[in-house]
Amino acid sequence: MEIYLLIVVLSVVSCFIGFALQCARGNIIHLENGREPNAGAALFPDIPMVPCSYLLAAWLMNKVFQNSGFVVVIAYFCIASGIKAFQYKKLKHELLLLNKQRSG
Repeated sequence: MEIYLLIVVLSVVSCFIGFALQCARGNIIHLENGREPNAGAALFPDIPMVPCSYLLAAWLMNKVFQNSGFVVVIAYFCIASGIKAFQYKKLKHELLLLNKQRSG
């Protein structure tokens, strides 16, 4: 049962990494269009849906493949979070450059 709690925690962490990515993209678009960089991200559709999706995927794979669902979902989290973190790093650099151009 504790592993399902871990799946929920990982899915929420994945959501927050995604929120940071969405905000960075939105702020880049704002700066490119001459607006103030104050973009945000919507919490509602992601927070209930992503944890439910992670749990459902783990549960179904565990039923079909005898407890391998946890490994698959945790591996997916690691890969997807790594990709999102890399994308965020690139966007943050672009955002800083655009902000410098706007300021100076």
